[in-house]
Amino acid sequence: MTLEVEDVHAYYGRSHVLQGITLTVDDGETVALLGRNGAGKTTTMRSIVGLTPPRRGSVTLDGDRITGRPTYRIARRGVAFVPSGRRAYGSLTVRQNLALSVRKGRGSGAWPMERVLGMFPKLAEIADRRAGFLSGGEQQMLKLARALLSGPRILLLDEPTEGLSPAIVGDLGRWLAILREEKVTVLITEQNALFALQYADRGYIIEKGAVRHHAPADELRDSAEIRTYLGVGADA
Repeated sequence: MTLEVEDVHAYYGRSHVLQGITLTVDDGETVALLGRNGAGKTTTMRSIVGLTPPRRGSVTLDGDRITGRPTYRIARRGVAFVPSGRRAYGSLTVRQNLALSVRKGRGSGAWPMERVLGMFPKLAEIADRRAGFLSGGEQQMLKLARALLSGPRILLLDEPTEGLSPAIVGDLGRWLAILREEKVTVLITEQNALFALQYADRGYIIEKGAVRHHAPADELRDSAEIRTYLGVGADA
């Protein structure tokens, strides 16, 4: 599976937010999309899944153009978008949230419930709690679990550390390490560049809606570009 974003331009009204984004994510890779707040990271994700349709450029999955398709059809192709913030069904219990995703499972690509609960055992403990009463870390667990149950071909994780305590960020790192070991294909956006690069194979730095630098994660961590565009010290 290869996701290709080619020269994508996107707007909010007259504001030209994405100005020719080009990137690729190959099968089994974890790729980090890095940039300051407002650089265009979330808009790139939204353009991939059709929530902010590109006005120019293309998004393809295994050579099949998905640009312009409705979001639900892109999701059916196995593109699972895990947005930042609290996005679970708050009036439903954890168990009910998970059951909805099981019914959307896609055969062999879907993780079985036992496997998901093995990765997130806390969810079994709080299965009867309404999602609207979960902590930020519990919400993040639930969102990831729902995505895995749906059988994604690629996970799009948008700012997963946002609003999380340091302890939960550590848990998130362990979950990302497991996904990488399992060869789950992941595109992750993060302001916390050094965190994301611990678990990524490659990284892209974007600024003002355009890719400014692209390199393997190990190389990017020590690059001048990470300091120039993100203000991150090499020894941070």
